[in-house]
Amino acid sequence: MSTPTLDRATPAAADVHSVTDRYPQVVAKLAADQRLGAAEAGDRITEMAKFLTVAADSDQPVAPSRAVDTAWHTFILFTRDYADFCAATFGRFIHHQPTDPGDGHGDDEEDESTYARTRALLTERFRPLDGQLWPAAGAQCQQEGNCTADCNANCQSGS
Repeated sequence: MSTPTLDRATPAAADVHSVTDRYPQVVAKLAADQRLGAAEAGDRITEMAKFLTVAADSDQPVAPSRAVDTAWHTFILFTRDYADFCAATFGRFIHHQPTDPGDGHGDDEEDESTYARTRALLTERFRPLDGQLWPAAGAQCQQEGNCTADCNANCQSGS
């Protein structure tokens, strides 16, 4: 597993709470696709923005919860909006690389450790942690469709 050097730090206080106001179409699609109320879909998008902030700042791999990963997938569908958000918030594009079981990218223990580290980083930066959207490791399958985010090995700066 490689860990590239980050070429620039993210803003100290990324405005993660305004993402739902700036991209209401993403909230609406997530709500429709997942059969959620607008408020719950907005909460998931906000948690996704928090996750991306931690991912961009971390020198360690991080992994989203299942709910946050689904929100991320939805945002990525709006390619221009997602690219604009990444550029404005982080100064670079945050890539998403799904992995498949048995592909050599970690094991269950490593995945649980990465997810636990992610929860700790989120708690430190954005306390309190939303336990509904970030369940404790082992509480449920964390990644939908075997999708993990090793945001330093696989979510690299775009060129």
